[in-house]
Amino acid sequence: MTSIHDRLSRSLRVPAPEACPRLLLIMSPCRCGSTALARAFASAGSRVYYQPLKTILRYGLVGETVRWAVPASGAHDHLVVKETFGPYLREECELDPVGALLDAGVPPERVTVVALLRDPLAVYASWRQWWPDATLDLLVAAFDNAGRRAAEASARGVAVRRCVLEGAAADPEAFLRAVFAACGRPFGPEAVDWSATGGETRLEWTATADGMIPNASRSRIIMPRQPERFGAGGVQLVIHDALARAPSFQVTPRPTAAIPPSVVSRLHAEGVFAWYETFRRESAAETTLAVVTE
Repeated sequence: MTSIHDRLSRSLRVPAPEACPRLLLIMSPCRCGSTALARAFASAGSRVYYQPLKTILRYGLVGETVRWAVPASGAHDHLVVKETFGPYLREECELDPVGALLDAGVPPERVTVVALLRDPLAVYASWRQWWPDATLDLLVAAFDNAGRRAAEASARGVAVRRCVLEGAAADPEAFLRAVFAACGRPFGPEAVDWSATGGETRLEWTATADGMIPNASRSRIIMPRQPERFGAGGVQLVIHDALARAPSFQVTPRPTAAIPPSVVSRLHAEGVFAWYETFRRESAAETTLAVVTE
């Protein structure tokens, strides 16, 4: 039987190695700041693809086939791909974006991963706000997957850069400067200040055509429309509309005092807090801004 991963990698069309663009892959559990970070890169000039791999997975889960042709290097030699784990089904929580890209033919030296995390209680609070039906099991699975996929990426020769969103709380500009430097990307103030970047960095849905995820839109951010089963007409529009109006890169605190002790105990028992602290220490090994180059 063909696995979900095999079907995913077979749904990608990849240029020949010498024509393959450099891919900066941002991956994290949902609600860790990946969309804001992706928009920062878009505002600085990068073409951003909003979860094309999870989009393929989602359409597959509702019985439809969608493919994505990774564009050949050219005008946009450096592309950003943002992928998240969760929140609706376990298959989303177990997504393997790095493995799918490599197995489809993307050379590992053309990929850089930004593994992004946020305090687990803040993530839980955000999940409860936006997806009250999402289970704690799924959140734990998303965190577990984040660690596993980062380790697997390193083992396959992919450069991994770790960062935690809390590193941006005190000084977003310094945080982004460090992230951009760790990824080898030029930094400009427009990455932080979005008020002057215009409509080319606004988030907007783009319909698929002929079963293909689009490679162009009016915005620098390509956001393929999701199946209705996965919030295409509801919560995602609300989340993205709020971020589209945001004037700058910023961290929104999440109140965590009301989180039940049973949830905190479960996260401790599952090792989520211990793993997050290990990740945070590793990410701060070379810089106080929580970015490390492996």
